[in-house]
Amino acid sequence: MHEYGNYMVQKLFTVCNVQQRLEILQIIMPSLCDLIRNKQGTHTIQAFISQFTHHEEYSLVVVQLGPEYYDLCRNNNATHFVQKVLKTFPLQYTLAYFNYTVENLLAFALDKNAMCVIKHMIRRFR
Repeated sequence: MHEYGNYMVQKLFTVCNVQQRLEILQIIMPSLCDLIRNKQGTHTIQAFISQFTHHEEYSLVVVQLGPEYYDLCRNNNATHFVQKVLKTFPLQYTLAYFNYTVENLLAFALDKNAMCVIKHMIRRFR
């Protein structure tokens, strides 16, 4: 998608209501991890989740990321999305990620992208 197209999609997200966002989320859910690994995709999806306000929105994303969490943290593009989730989602939805990261701290610390996730977690608990 061209840069202008990404901008338009991001602007569209700002006027969607919860039901519309849930419908979009259901459509992109099977491709979510692939989208956030893409440079333009991660920016667009970050703009999308910044509009979230509802339990079901948070839950759907967290469940989808779960199995690929560590690999996503290590990816150059996806790590930014993971950091956005950890920074903006209510703690109740991301606590499992925090626990997993602590349990695997050495592996995260040895990867430059995953290390950024640790930094965001520390900032969250300051």
